[in-house]
Amino acid sequence: MPHRRIIYYGTKNQRAATRYHNMKIVGLEREFFVPISTSIAALTPARLIHKSSRYDSCLPRHRMDSILHFTGKNMNDRIGSKGGTMNLNQLEYFRTLAHEEHYTRAAQMLSITQPSLSHAIAQLEQELGTRLFEKKGRNIVLTRYGKIFLPYVEDALKILDDGVQRTRELNGSKEGMINLAYIYTMGSDFAPRMVRKFIDTFPDYKIDFHFTVGTTGEILDGLKSDQYDIVFSSFQDGEPDIDFKKIGRQKLVVAVPQDHPLAIKDSVDLRDTIEYPQIYFSKGSGLRPVVDSMFEKIDQFPKVAFEMEEDSSMAGLVAQGFGIAVMPDIPILRALGLKTLDIYNPFYERSVYIATLKKHYLSPVAKAFIQFVCEETM
Repeated sequence: MPHRRIIYYGTKNQRAATRYHNMKIVGLEREFFVPISTSIAALTPARLIHKSSRYDSCLPRHRMDSILHFTGKNMNDRIGSKGGTMNLNQLEYFRTLAHEEHYTRAAQMLSITQPSLSHAIAQLEQELGTRLFEKKGRNIVLTRYGKIFLPYVEDALKILDDGVQRTRELNGSKEGMINLAYIYTMGSDFAPRMVRKFIDTFPDYKIDFHFTVGTTGEILDGLKSDQYDIVFSSFQDGEPDIDFKKIGRQKLVVAVPQDHPLAIKDSVDLRDTIEYPQIYFSKGSGLRPVVDSMFEKIDQFPKVAFEMEEDSSMAGLVAQGFGIAVMPDIPILRALGLKTLDIYNPFYERSVYIATLKKHYLSPVAKAFIQFVCEETM
């Protein structure tokens, strides 16, 4: 009975089967022969399953360029809306053959046999329902339809090549992208200052920073859904998958206009603020439960004029005389000409954290930035 050759790559627990077309494949570990009637039942870009084999394991990504021809049904890597058999290898073969206009030369460039190339092109033509090449002397040339198809194939393969290259660049040790999110109170000074100092300290790094501002709850949700790499936030209980590292403290103060009755003081008991309308953090803010707990300690609650989730907007309302506010001591308070009063009863100083997901991949540049922030805030 005719046989075909099956190759297994990888370790014992990481093997995959594909047809072998008499070509040398680097890293060959094991080969054996099975009857030609044995079929490869399923094949996707990351997985090959052989019916007669007990192995079901992943094919390493760098071996994908060794797969010459996909067979079987229900293949996830097929291209086309009608469930055909077109695949990326066939497109690469088509492009090479279109430029070489010679089967033997094209097959040599692709490191495959000429019959394998002919078979792949025949399958591609069958899928498209038209001839892509025609003979011209000893060579072959594109048909009218092949000339129409070629620029689309070249564009598609270029887009994929660009995507692969971009992904590799982003994973480089000194270049990449960092999605950084932080709470509002860290947006006017701390976060921009850390990024600027990092860039100035490491001018050879090429990093695209993407910034997002939100409440602690919002940005931690984004961290868990992989929208952000790194988060500057308050600590939040009930997050076992998040690693919180303390990077600083923020003192809470009472912000008042310069002409307010309390402006004559430098510090206050929180009880002194009860009679005045207050701009209060909304329920979505990470500081809301903190301020609530401070008023609970004095067993009194303020008259809330407005609720806001963002501290710079709170400061703006205070500056216009809409009320006073218990909030972090941030630079915008002085920029707006507000008076800040220390709170001596009950005293509270909250910690801020750099948060990342545990057991989650971080690029080398993200790790470098985390280490830098931690060292700067020690």
